[in-house]
Amino acid sequence: MVALTTVGVLGLVTVVGGALAAFGRDLTDTLVAWTGLLAGGALGGAGGWLGAPVVASGSIEAQIGLGVAGVLVGAILGRLLFPTATRLATLLTGFVATAGSTLVVLVGGDVTRVLATVEFEGVGTLATTVERLVNSPAFQSVTFQRSLAIGLVVGILGAAVAVRYHELVLAAAVTAVGAGLLAVVVPLWQRALTGDLVVGGGLTNASPVWFAVAFLAGVGVQYARARSEESLERNPLDL
Repeated sequence: MVALTTVGVLGLVTVVGGALAAFGRDLTDTLVAWTGLLAGGALGGAGGWLGAPVVASGSIEAQIGLGVAGVLVGAILGRLLFPTATRLATLLTGFVATAGSTLVVLVGGDVTRVLATVEFEGVGTLATTVERLVNSPAFQSVTFQRSLAIGLVVGILGAAVAVRYHELVLAAAVTAVGAGLLAVVVPLWQRALTGDLVVGGGLTNASPVWFAVAFLAGVGVQYARARSEESLERNPLDL
């Protein structure tokens, strides 16, 4: 028989995962704000607490005061700066993903063949290995240089698109997190119903099928809600 605490934990994870998957677009701003507050507060508090002995000469009262002040200042800075940091992360992710994918498609085979011919002799020879790769004929060819230029251009365009649809990218990320939680917890529910529940497998218990189902269902729900909201904005009398 499954313990009530285990059922409670599974139920909580299910609710959180379902909410993130179904309402990722609506929860994005709230999650970004709270993440900035909590992360900034934690870093500021840690900095104030650890730096207090240097400033306050070991006084515990001053250390507590600086720790609290660090929490407040860090929370404010985190709330103000974290949204900008998410945009920068989106920009970098868009660039790396699109540029990397383009290079893999255009010259992935050549790079693989070059890597297969290079002898890796240890971490100490990393610089030598990189030099061999860069100086190899495949990397010096006009085709590779042209492909690299194309990859850079595509990466810049990908970064611009990612920033333009920054909110949708974050919503997709939140939805993916929710789908990931459901992909882990649904197989656990299935095992709980059969009496063969073993908790602790972590991501090894995650089901790709349930992840895809949860992610697509979440995207579908959010798309339907967005279309409904747009329809109401255009025709408010439909209420």
